Amino acid sequence: MKKKIDIQALRDFLKANKRPLTVEREALFNVMLSLKGHYSAAEFYKAARKQNAVHDKTTVNRVLPLFVKAGFIKETRLPNGQSYERV
Repeated sequence: MKKKIDIQALRDFLKANKRPLTVEREALFNVMLSLKGHYSAAEFYKAARKQNAVHDKTTVNRVLPLFVKAGFIKETRLPNGQSYERV
């Protein structure tokens, strides 16, 4: 069963880690909530671009590990790359 994740959970995590809630982080958080199943960083980026949430792959590559650390998604290392899935 997936745990309840909402914007307040993101705010609390960022505050506890002394990081700001940026427009990009909030937009990417909403992209994360919209995705189902397993996805790669490239697929996440594609979905984020489609939702006009991000313009740069670097932002995605920095946010995904942050979401993993927060416990919102889990990372699985596969032979053909990394895969992410909501917790």
